[in-house]
Amino acid sequence: MNITKDIHLSHVKFTMDDEAYKILKSYLDKLTIAFSSNSSKNEILEDIESHIAELFSTNNSINRVISVSDVNNAIEILGTPEELAEDENEQDASPKNKNTDKKLFRDIDDNYVGGVASGLAHYFGISPAWTRILFILFFLLGGCSPENNQPTNSLSDFIKADYSHYQSTIKCELLPDKNLSSVERFIPLLVDNLNKTRNEDDEVMFFFPIQAENSNISRFKIVLNHKDELFVSTMNKSLLDLSFEDTALCKTEESIYGRLSLHESNLGSNLSVTEMMSCNYFDNFNYATMKLVFEEFADALIKIDQSISIIYLENLEDKSKFKWLNVFESLDSRKRFVKYWQDLSVSNKIQTLLSEQSSCGASNLFESYKVI
Repeated sequence: MNITKDIHLSHVKFTMDDEAYKILKSYLDKLTIAFSSNSSKNEILEDIESHIAELFSTNNSINRVISVSDVNNAIEILGTPEELAEDENEQDASPKNKNTDKKLFRDIDDNYVGGVASGLAHYFGISPAWTRILFILFFLLGGCSPENNQPTNSLSDFIKADYSHYQSTIKCELLPDKNLSSVERFIPLLVDNLNKTRNEDDEVMFFFPIQAENSNISRFKIVLNHKDELFVSTMNKSLLDLSFEDTALCKTEESIYGRLSLHESNLGSNLSVTEMMSCNYFDNFNYATMKLVFEEFADALIKIDQSISIIYLENLEDKSKFKWLNVFESLDSRKRFVKYWQDLSVSNKIQTLLSEQSSCGASNLFESYKVI
């Protein structure tokens, strides 16, 4: 039996063969990268997505499974990201004053819209990439009626982070007569209680802020990584059953985050140091536009012989908000990484790309203990 996936393109639901879905997702990812530096990238990508939906609908594909052939036909009509990039490079390399004695023609090396676009590009001396986009815009505007003039989904609604878990946070404050030793004694009881009902993928971590020496810690976090939101209720019930309110007052944050690992290292211990930053995307930026930066950052980390894990957390209710977590073996490990990273030439480039799309507050350091 073939595996299928349901997706939405411009408010239209399609059922896709799994292999066709992978090809389309790869195509959309490459388009996002190809137009990442364009100021009108969101509008262009939305129009391309709408045209793909039009092509699928034209073939009566709403009521059947979209096949690999359907996706390949759509890509053939629109042009591949590689072709668009090659057209741009060829145009940049060609002399600008070769516009004389031109004929308006269809480029026989291209197909359908792509071929006509290439012909117009040759005639006017502009990039075929832009003529293809103009064709798409003309097609959409000409084919819209007031009855069907509905807002379209953004391409970013399709290019989403593939979360491994969801993350919820319980904030706690110790009672005046309690200390961290009270929490340490409580943890084994909590683990025994949760192991009776939890799923094997559920994780529980305690985050204690790293503060100045000799300062008392009164506040901490219990961080839950889970596949099912019911685990949050299970956790709260366990805290209640075990009378944890006699040790600390706790409250579950309303916001739930999608958790995505950007870079994973085997830290070799359940004890680690976590650096956490809360961030906000600027207008018109989101995970889809930041994906290229994340991938470039991950590629750079692969070349570094340092133990560090990078976690991306996206607010599920307000996707303009996200958190960035750097996880180290120890404070010394963090210091070594920071020094090494600052010496790399690519670090300034990646920092610039990050700051162009988002802003982050000051980082907070925690000693993090994975208890489950």
